[in-house]
Amino acid sequence: DGEVSLLREVESSIEANGDAFWGVDQSLTAIHALERLSELLPNYSARRAAKGLFLKDALQGGRFLNRDNSAELQKLRALAGEDVGDEAILILDALEKSQQIFLAYHSGERNQDGIGVSDVVREQYMIEQFDQYLDAAIRSGDSMPKAILKMGGAHVMEGIGPNGVPTLGD
Repeated sequence: DGEVSLLREVESSIEANGDAFWGVDQSLTAIHALERLSELLPNYSARRAAKGLFLKDALQGGRFLNRDNSAELQKLRALAGEDVGDEAILILDALEKSQQIFLAYHSGERNQDGIGVSDVVREQYMIEQFDQYLDAAIRSGDSMPKAILKMGGAHVMEGIGPNGVPTLGD
């Protein structure tokens, strides 16, 4: 909640200066993302479904992404339809990727082999997100965009994290 409040406080300043925030990590919970989708989605059914999933995640203490709710996320995407904006698509994609990462991470609790898979998927996701933002900035003419990264040290090490996985720091 604190980070979301901070982003909302500085949003107008950021837009006025032409700056941007780049979110490159997975979502820890779906609460804020689903709340935002309930505002963005183009039709009542989709907004209602997003609000329902928001309430479900809130009641589960933010553990919606730790469980296989992929069918509900797919249903939400289908309800949203083709006429959703870039922000809604970005959020839907991020929720699905976060769930993939969490399901791999918690696979041992389900007696499934997935140890280390979530680390690889998560690091690759952060690298892809960073590269996409950087490419877009360069295409827009900003050859040296400024970025503030709020990341754990393991993710920005010199190429290899403590788990042996290539990191964004590479």
